[in-house]
Amino acid sequence: MESSIDREIELSQQRGFEVEWTDGNGIQRLVDVPRTVYPPRDDSTLLHRALLKLQGAPGRLLEIGCGSGVISHSMAMIGWNVVAIDPNPFAVACARSLDDTGMIVLEGELEEGPHLSHGPFDVIAWNPPYLEPIEDHLGPMEEAALTRPEIHPILQAINHLENTGCLAKDGCIVIITSDDDATRQALSQADRREWCSRRIDGHSKGGERLAAVCIWRPWRFEPKRIKETESTMDELPDDSEVGDVVIADTQTSGRGRRGNDWIGIDGDFFGTWCIVGPETTKLTTRDLHIMSVTAVLEALQAFTGNGIDRIGWRPKSDLGVRWPNDLVRGEDAEKCGGLLLHARTRGNEVRIHLGIGMNGSSRTVEDYLYPPILEGTLDGLEDRIHHALAGWFMIHPRVPSPDLEAMRRTWWAASRTTRVISEMRRGEMQVNAFHLDEEGLHGWNGASAIDLSDVI
Repeated sequence: MESSIDREIELSQQRGFEVEWTDGNGIQRLVDVPRTVYPPRDDSTLLHRALLKLQGAPGRLLEIGCGSGVISHSMAMIGWNVVAIDPNPFAVACARSLDDTGMIVLEGELEEGPHLSHGPFDVIAWNPPYLEPIEDHLGPMEEAALTRPEIHPILQAINHLENTGCLAKDGCIVIITSDDDATRQALSQADRREWCSRRIDGHSKGGERLAAVCIWRPWRFEPKRIKETESTMDELPDDSEVGDVVIADTQTSGRGRRGNDWIGIDGDFFGTWCIVGPETTKLTTRDLHIMSVTAVLEALQAFTGNGIDRIGWRPKSDLGVRWPNDLVRGEDAEKCGGLLLHARTRGNEVRIHLGIGMNGSSRTVEDYLYPPILEGTLDGLEDRIHHALAGWFMIHPRVPSPDLEAMRRTWWAASRTTRVISEMRRGEMQVNAFHLDEEGLHGWNGASAIDLSDVI
């Protein structure tokens, strides 16, 4: 039987092949790739396209597992100071052969740290192994490098960053990840370790769904904690900074929709966040509602151990949302929580405060039984909400903004056939009622189920 070494030698001596690759700008390029090196493909395009969306001037970029080197070379060509690493010496040779930009290509595994003396990095890019068959032309060395390790690449990268400090203070990771439960759980574990995330691009092809996800440090969580207050909305100052938060054990006259009181009992959740300001924003009232309720549902899903979904929306519970701001539960859509948005002005500055109230236990009000939002304690939920809100609202010097147009189109398509909201109200907000639950996003009449895989 042919040994791995013999096969590697045999392939390395064969003539390379020419690959036609479409880069992130949509330009087709011919790339010469050795037989033993991973060729650029659709996932490479996805990573390149995501990197081209980064904010700010070019800085220092590290690419992990650079393969043929086309992405590192492309980023170096537009001004990035690039360091690329790969454990495959043939890939290193291939990447170096492209260079006319001064980029640095080093041989070694991530944990070996060949790049550490060149950091810290503003952006770290990685297209890691994921579950997909490997082409026959790859040699044993490259196949071994592409075998998914026991630890998920997201956590592998975070472990490395926390141990080495090679990511700059305002830096971010851009990583390609697949649509599976392991990814959802890895993002949830990253969230618990005070990292937040945002999907910035993605594609679906042949049943395989991939996304480019940005991961970075969220707003610092330093809540003002109060035993009892009339309303957490009143406790957050008009000059609050984005990410500021007030958490209360209970409130005695919180405000709900149409001026209704929201009275708390022991075990309920009450908090108010500053999510926008003081700079102006392009977000409409509709955007603010959609992003807010999505963040809260994501936080609840992560809190209950069901992971964070950055590729498609697949809630694992009976929770839903009723437009514009009611959190509901069960087949009868019983209200168990709510959100309240409030704009505050101070001179030319505008801040948006988001109040969140959730039932921690059931209660009867005017002969109507309202359920708890979850079974069990809500202690610790505020951390998850904080990170989820940062993932949607935080303005980061590198991370692209959420794709608002795609988000608007999807939510409108999901709600267009429903007539719960009055004609006048629909005309004002340009949106109908919708319901988001384990079946997906759809109108209250059960029609128009929408797949959010290309949005969330």
